[in-house]
Amino acid sequence: MKILVVLEHDQEQLRPGSLSAIGFANDLARQSGGEVLSLLLGDSLDLLAREAAQFVPVITASSPLLADPLADRHAHVIADVAGNRQVDLVVAASSTYSRDVVSRAGGLLGGAMASDIVAHSWIDGRLEMKRPMYAGAI
Repeated sequence: MKILVVLEHDQEQLRPGSLSAIGFANDLARQSGGEVLSLLLGDSLDLLAREAAQFVPVITASSPLLADPLADRHAHVIADVAGNRQVDLVVAASSTYSRDVVSRAGGLLGGAMASDIVAHSWIDGRLEMKRPMYAGAI
């Protein structure tokens, strides 16, 4: 399984949720014998790319056009990278950004997004994810 982690940042450092997403992706890769890559979007990303490279290989999409996190623009880049790299799963932190951007990328790729995952397991060679539903009631 090839996994792509979409990294979030504030132009100065990675957001803590992205580090959790890397941990989740690394766990899945260990269990499936897969590999993890990460994607950093924005402008002037050298320092952030060095920080992220401590944890996982990094692909950067750096352009002044990506400086502002516009959902459609970022979603197209994520979908292009995922398609070109033949990624099986795109992972991101649970945030407003990922709900907006990653869900759009999933649609462009012909897939769907599962948000707020609280547990996962492999059952008969398939990844099963659990998430709360109905505002956490079930």
